[in-house]
Amino acid sequence: MNELQIKEVDFQGDKLLAVKDNKTNKIYVAVNHICNALGLDARIQRDKLKEHMTLSKGCTLWGIPSNGGIQESYVIELDYLPLWLASINPAKVSPAIQNKLVEYQLKAKDVLAQAFLGTQQLMSIEDLIILQAQSVKELKEKVQTLEYRIQNLDATNIEGDLQQRLNKLVRKYAFKAGIMHNIAWEHFKQAYNTAYRTNLELLMNNYKEREGIKKLTLPQYLAVTGHLEDAIRVADKMLNDIKTA
Repeated sequence: MNELQIKEVDFQGDKLLAVKDNKTNKIYVAVNHICNALGLDARIQRDKLKEHMTLSKGCTLWGIPSNGGIQESYVIELDYLPLWLASINPAKVSPAIQNKLVEYQLKAKDVLAQAFLGTQQLMSIEDLIILQAQSVKELKEKVQTLEYRIQNLDATNIEGDLQQRLNKLVRKYAFKAGIMHNIAWEHFKQAYNTAYRTNLELLMNNYKEREGIKKLTLPQYLAVTGHLEDAIRVADKMLNDIKTA
């Protein structure tokens, strides 16, 4: 039995790629297909999903067989789909797409589930509305928390202490390694990218572009995205590696 069951599902005239993991019985949908259908920038949406504390837990990369061989596709678990779609502001899409976005928010999950499950386990419209309202409420609370953190970034002692600790570790690393401070930060970015399989420079530039921020330091970006503790672990390991070398 194949581990993945793949189906092309027609919804609102769009072809969506759905994948069922036969080991876990979880169903996923390709993020790119959703973005193409709604006229969204897939790269920006992927970055938002990766940075989101909750939604990132429901996303993964699957190797999808195609005529051209195995193609990697970024997918989101069906249970997380309503929360993601609810986070998309209709004002951010073209007027011609706004009604379609509402249809996706209300019905896409059911249609994709039905492709694999038939008529069983489908939620009623009342249950879906309740879930949607809960998702929107949770999202608003998270946005309010993020706004508070940004507004109080310089005044918050905890974040300030963590930023100071990160700066101190990188300065100490530069001194121990006998290199310039800016070179030490480049070493840090390389180590962080390797440790967490990411691209800090790209993520930070995307964040500044998305939020309309012209100037943002790396420690500030790590603070507002909740990754300072991860960064400190990387910097601490860099320093320890020098001591044991």
